[in-house]
Amino acid sequence: MSRWLVLFLCFASTSLFAHKNSDSYLYIASEQWRLDIAVEDLQRIYNLDTNPVDGRVTAKELRGAEAGLEASILKGIRVTREGGGCPLDLQRLGVASHSGEYYAVWELKSPCFSEPERLTLNYDLLFDVDPLHRLLYRNDVAEQPQLGVLTPSERALGIQSHGPWATVTAFFKEGVLHMVLGYDHLLFLLALLLPLVKASSGDESLRPLLWRCAGVVTAFTVSHSITLSAATLGWWQLPIQPVEIVIALSISVAALAALVGEHHRYQWQLAGAFGLIHGFGFASMLAGLMDEGSSAVLALASFNIGVEAAQLAVTVALVPLLMYCQKKPLYSRWVYPAVLLAVAAIGLWWAWQRV
Repeated sequence: MSRWLVLFLCFASTSLFAHKNSDSYLYIASEQWRLDIAVEDLQRIYNLDTNPVDGRVTAKELRGAEAGLEASILKGIRVTREGGGCPLDLQRLGVASHSGEYYAVWELKSPCFSEPERLTLNYDLLFDVDPLHRLLYRNDVAEQPQLGVLTPSERALGIQSHGPWATVTAFFKEGVLHMVLGYDHLLFLLALLLPLVKASSGDESLRPLLWRCAGVVTAFTVSHSITLSAATLGWWQLPIQPVEIVIALSISVAALAALVGEHHRYQWQLAGAFGLIHGFGFASMLAGLMDEGSSAVLALASFNIGVEAAQLAVTVALVPLLMYCQKKPLYSRWVYPAVLLAVAAIGLWWAWQRV
C-alpha cells in the first residue's frame, strides 16, 4: 500500500500542478476580430524566453518575437468563404489579463470580414500541443450575441450558423470535463464523501446514503454557482493565484476534519463554505467572455449543470465502492485514515506549489 501511496503523491506533485486550463479567447465583431492567447501557451509553440535564467517572458521578449509568433499563429487559424480562402492579417495590440493570467492580444483583419455570411473559421492552434486546449469565442456578428467553444473534436465555426442549442451542448460538455479533469475539485469531493459513508450504519441501504451524499454534493454546486456567476459576469472577481491556493488548502482542511469522529454532521456547511471559493476556480475558464445577455445565462446554466452532472456521476460510482470497502476491517483501521492523510498531504503540497 505504501508503494502505491508514494506513486500517487509523485504523480500528484508533478502532473497536477496548475488548475488553470489552456485556453484562448476570440471576440468576433464586424470587420475586426480580437484573439487573446495566453503568454504561457505562446511559449509552448514558439520560444519566447531568450533569457531562460530568469524563467519568465518579458514584454521586450514578446515584442521581439512578434514576426515569428504571427507566422506560427497564422498556421493554426484559417478563415474561408464558400470553400475559398480569405487573407488574414495579424497585429499585436498589447497584453490583457484573464483571471490573473497574462494574454497577448492580437487584432485579426481580413477583407472577408465585411461580409460575414457563409464565413467559416478553422482553428487548429495548440490542439496538437495540448488536447485539453479550448478556444472560447463570443460572436457579435449574428443577430444575438453567441458564445461557444472550439475543441480538438470540433475545430470549425460557421460564423452565422450557431444557435442556442450549440451553446447549451458546448458549455455542458465543458462543465463535465472541467469537473472530471479538475483533480483538486475531485479530491475535495472525495474528502466530503468519505466520512459520510463511514458514518452510515452497517445495515443502511444504498439509496438513502446516496441521497444524503447527493444532497451535500448539490450544496457544493449551489454554493460555487453563486461565485462562478458573480465572477464570470464581472460582479466580483478575485485573482486566480490566491484562489487556487485556498482551493488546495480546502482539500487538506476537509480531509483532516474527516478524521474527527463527528465531522460528518457538518459536511453541508463545509461544502457550502468552500464551494464559494471553488466557484472562483471554475470561473477561470469563463472569465472575460461573458456579459449579462441571454447567451451568458445559457452558457452559465449549461456549465453549472454539466459540473453537477459530473459530480453526481462520480458520487453514484464512488459511494457503492466505499460501502463495499467499509465492510473490510483493514479499510476502517488503516486504509481510511491513510487515504485521508494522503489527500491532506496532496492539498498542502499543491498549496505550496501555488505559493
